[in-house]
Amino acid sequence: MSEDMSGNIINKKMLEYDNAVYKTFNSDDGKKVLDYLKKNYLLRSTYSHDPYEIVYFEGQRNLILTIVNTIERIDNPQTEEL
Repeated sequence: MSEDMSGNIINKKMLEYDNAVYKTFNSDDGKKVLDYLKKNYLLRSTYSHDPYEIVYFEGQRNLILTIVNTIERIDNPQTEEL
């Protein structure tokens, strides 16, 4: 398989993933769940005296950021070019 062809397959898979995330979190229930996730994992402090706990909290935060960024990328495709 050529490099260009495998790149197209990867881009197609990413687009399928992006669309699935968008459909999931753009429904009424999905918006409620995303709001809950933001409040409980994105908007809270990740500070702790335990460095392992900080890493754990940052992982949770990063997951929610990935979902939010995916939704924003679908909502505002022109920002992808910037």
